[in-house]
Amino acid sequence: MTNTSCTECHEPVRLGNIILYTVNAGGSGGFEVIVCANCGNIFTYWDQELNLQEFYDSMDYTVRDTKKSIFFLVQEFEYRRVLSTMSRLSVTKPKTLLDFGAGKGVFLQIAKLAGYEVKGVETSIPRANYAKEHYQLTIDTNEFSSGKIFGQEFDAITSIHVFEHIPSARSLMKSLIDDNLTENGICVFEVPNFQSWQSKWSKGSWMHLDVPRHINHFTPRRFESYLEAAGLKILRTSYFSWHMGIIGMLQTLMHFFGYNGFIIADIKKIKSTPLLLIPIGILLPFAIIIEALAAMCNRGGVIRCYGIRNTSQNGIAES
Repeated sequence: MTNTSCTECHEPVRLGNIILYTVNAGGSGGFEVIVCANCGNIFTYWDQELNLQEFYDSMDYTVRDTKKSIFFLVQEFEYRRVLSTMSRLSVTKPKTLLDFGAGKGVFLQIAKLAGYEVKGVETSIPRANYAKEHYQLTIDTNEFSSGKIFGQEFDAITSIHVFEHIPSARSLMKSLIDDNLTENGICVFEVPNFQSWQSKWSKGSWMHLDVPRHINHFTPRRFESYLEAAGLKILRTSYFSWHMGIIGMLQTLMHFFGYNGFIIADIKKIKSTPLLLIPIGILLPFAIIIEALAAMCNRGGVIRCYGIRNTSQNGIAES
């Protein structure tokens, strides 16, 4: 496939588009991160034919059993906090939950243990199979465009680091919410923050730029506009993440000292690269402090939005 048009307005790339970065990835030549001259959307452009699936079969996207890793423990802590915040902000406690882009099912399993009736969508067959085999989860592997995914509506829909991968993200998000979320149902959506400090400092080597797998690059205002166009009232926007935010900052700091690896993949196989623990141990406290400060300034590594569908009620819980 190629990607030669804006992922939002679908205008072909033309003179006047601002090229922010040119990035070489996977030996497949250059990928340009472009600001659309027509609508201001930031997206990844490439004009060579690619088998994009090859980029999902490498590095962090390779399916591994990480249940005993540090990364898994951090994920577990993070996801419990997300579920707690979601429950606190809901009009009524949600009982059913759909995770769109469920990956290996880690979030869904934690939600299931918390008492939710859970189902997920994951188009990667290896990931979906892992979720089914390790956690006995119900996973739909079909590409979604519209309609009720499981023939029902859900009290909560979550989607964590998914919409940066989807070409027509705005229209698909609206269809997902219109067709699958109950009235007053709650959503949690998270994507990388292109306006973060780590993005500005790392530039074309930012961990979350991740071209060409990340097609969209969101600013907070643009991402919130997607949610509002989908009929959600935004209850809270957070910019701090204990795993994707801090790990992104950690890689940024390590890059300043010559590290050129992919930190998530390296952490998951830390037993084979034990010397990596030394710079991680030294820089991690600084990464936590700097990322916390960045989040306070709305410049953390992620944008996490909690939103509720079509409500005009007063007295909705505030964080």
